[in-house]
This record gives sequence, structure tokens and C-alpha cells, in this order.
Amino acid sequence: MNPSVTATANTGATAATAISVLLIEDDLVDELATLRTVTREGLPYQVQVVRNVAAARSVLAERNFDVILADYKLPDGTSFDLMDAFADQVVIFITGAWDEAVAARALRLGVHDYLIKDDERKYLKLLSYRVETALRQRRTERALRDSEARLQAILDNAPASISACDMAGRLILSNRHHADFGLSTGALADPLPPGDATQELEETLTHRDGSQRTYHTVRFPMPDAEGVTRAVGAISVDITARKLAEQKISSLAYVDPLTGLPNRRMLLSRMQQAFATSARHSNHGAVFFIDLDHFKALNDTLGHDHGDLLLVEVAQRLLVCVRGEDTVARIGGDEFVVMAVSLANSSAVAAAQAMAVGQKIVAAISRPYRLGANTHSLTPSIGVSLFHGSELALDEIIKRADLAMYQAKAAGRGLLRFFDPLMQAAQDQRGRTGNRPATSTRRRRVEPMCRSDADVAMGTKNH
Repeated sequence: MNPSVTATANTGATAATAISVLLIEDDLVDELATLRTVTREGLPYQVQVVRNVAAARSVLAERNFDVILADYKLPDGTSFDLMDAFADQVVIFITGAWDEAVAARALRLGVHDYLIKDDERKYLKLLSYRVETALRQRRTERALRDSEARLQAILDNAPASISACDMAGRLILSNRHHADFGLSTGALADPLPPGDATQELEETLTHRDGSQRTYHTVRFPMPDAEGVTRAVGAISVDITARKLAEQKISSLAYVDPLTGLPNRRMLLSRMQQAFATSARHSNHGAVFFIDLDHFKALNDTLGHDHGDLLLVEVAQRLLVCVRGEDTVARIGGDEFVVMAVSLANSSAVAAAQAMAVGQKIVAAISRPYRLGANTHSLTPSIGVSLFHGSELALDEIIKRADLAMYQAKAAGRGLLRFFDPLMQAAQDQRGRTGNRPATSTRRRRVEPMCRSDADVAMGTKNH
């Protein structure tokens, strides 16, 4: 007997609309009964018949079918032997020797349905219904898989990490960017705020390679059809580049690019904080205005490259002279400002403390500098102004220290001078009378009215 034969029911269906069916049946009577049912009911089936496992495997190696009707027991085995050949095709088992164990195994392996043979062949009356049901189920499955594939493609190409966890913290959805973290669970498992509100936050996450990146994360509830939250979703957008750009902009706005020290803007901000702290604790602070003597000569003789090297070294030496809570700033050219905070409540004691800091700075800056193949020495002129709370404006404190610094230069350079109110009175008087010095340069506008080092050490007149 020919193990394989093709029979097409005369239903008027074209090849384009016909449902291709592979009938695996070794019983000729059952085979003919099935074909008669197809013809009688006008089912749009194009049926090919094989009668054993070997013939079925040979046919399945060449093509796929819309539906496979497989008798369970065959002369050379069972239809379970063909499960690998069935692959992803719709399979309905037909057998007269059925039991629950076989049914359970078949469904577990992917068989869509089964029919139980009977002597009167009533099972064939269910044939078209079971086939249509199985095909409809397959169409639904494929549509779902296609939808999931499209969704996954969208998720994987989205410029964000997207994931979801059930309420036990198990990962139930993720895209390829989330896989970069190498985690099965994470912050997603954390409970949402009361009321299942959407939550936005910035967080730093560690990638599989150990690198850390900053993300803007939105976490949100994922309710089921009844509105009960069953999972928590999260969308995390990598904002590392943006944060670095912000930091760079902030650095340009608040940090001196050459030395890495705070610039004038950051200095004023810190001074505001220091004034508030000083007022709260009733202690003093001091501002040191530092100008490098004869720095222009260095630039003119050795060049700006050497000048920059010296400025960087001066910055490092100044940092060594102060505490972590103090501030060292470069406000332009060869001008630096040091702000010492948390000095004594007594102005005399605070002045003595400031003197000690100033002398330390003078000694540090006056040491020789090795600039490439050259050695260079210079000294600083330093003006100091004490402050107590917010009694004076920020600019006024810096102005007073600046005036005192020019008096240090006028006294011979390489010195430290404290601001004295008499100096300011003279400046104000000159402004009212219009009696200005012949030159308008800063160094000629200051007269010798600063308190000397000895005055400060003795604790006489304070600011």
C-alpha cells in the first residue's frame, strides 16, 4: 500500500484559500471516512495522507501544513515520535486508545487539541469545529507573538532602560538597555509611594562593566483589567552626558580653569554662607587679598607658560596653608583671595589668628619656584580685613582687603597689612573734595594708613 497519497476534496476552494491538511492515518477505513466528511461538508481542505511515521517525517521535511491530523498509534511508532518534525504547526491528535496521561503529555508538548475515535465515527462531526478552533487559536497566538515582537523592537530601540517587576520583585519585562545592568531585580522592586503615585527620581546605576551612570527614572504602577496594581514599571533615561555638561558649565561659571580654584562668583557665594555662619555663632572671619609682587616681570622675561606654572604652584601652596573649611580663590591675573572662617569671638584674638595665617602664607609663597629649567622667587603683598557677621557687604570686605594690600605694597612689598578705618575715611574724604592723586592707578591711590603688624599683634584698634 502506498504510504503517502494526496487527496483534494472537491469543495470549490482554490489553492490560495484552501487549508492544507496532513492526515497521518494507518487505518484505511478511517482515512476514507475523514475524506468523505471533508467532501460532504464542503470543507476547504486540501488533504495529503501518509500512513506511518517515516512517511510523515519525509513529507514534513519538505513543507509545512496549516493543520496536521495525526493518529496517535502508527505501524512504526506513535505520533509523539514526530513532535520535533511538527515544530510550530497546528496538531490535532486522533486516536481510539486515549487516556489522560497521553492527553496531558500531548498538550504539554504543544498539541493543540485531540479527538477520540468511536465506532460510529461521530468524532468527525466535530472535525471542522476543532480545526477552526485550533486555527483561530493559532492566529491569535501569532498575532500576539507579532505584537510582542513589535513591542520588543520598540522597547529595544528606545533610548532608555525599560523594565517591569511584579509585586514580588521578579523581572517580567525588560529591553536590551536594561540588560546592560546585568540585574534581574533592582530599584523596581521597591514599593511605590502611597496611593500608587508615579515617582520621578535621579539615580546612579552600575552597569555590568562596573561603570556608573546617572539616570532620570520614572516609576509607575501597572494595573490589571480590574485596576489592581500587579506590577511596577520603570523607564530610565541616561542623563550622564547632560549631567557632565552641567558640571562643566558650572565649573566654567564657578571655577578658575587654570588653577581649579573657586573664582570670584563662587567666592562671593561662600562669603555669603560664611557671613551667615559668623552671625549665628558670633565669631569672626578674615579675608586675605593676595597680590604677587613683580609677577608681570616673570611673564615678560620667561613667558606666559612659566607664569601659568607659577600660578598653579601658588594655588597649591595656598591650599596647604588653610583648613578644609576655608576658601582659596583666584579672582583674576595674579590676584588670590583666602577666606578663613570660624576665628575667635574676640576681635583681638581673631586678628592674631589671622596674622598667623597670613605669615604662613607669606612664607609659603616666598619659597623659590622651579619652573622648567628656571628657578624663580617672588613675594606676596597681602591685605587683610576681618568680618563679623553681616555687618558689612561682601564687596566692602573685599575692597577693604584690597586697600590694605596696596598699603602693603607701598610699605615695601612682601608684607601683610590689616585694614584700618582711617584709610577708608581718607578715601571717602578724597572722593567728596575731588582731591585725587595725580595718577589714577590703584597703587597710587592708597596712603600709608593701614595698621602695622605690630599694632595687630598688640591687639590695638580693631576694624
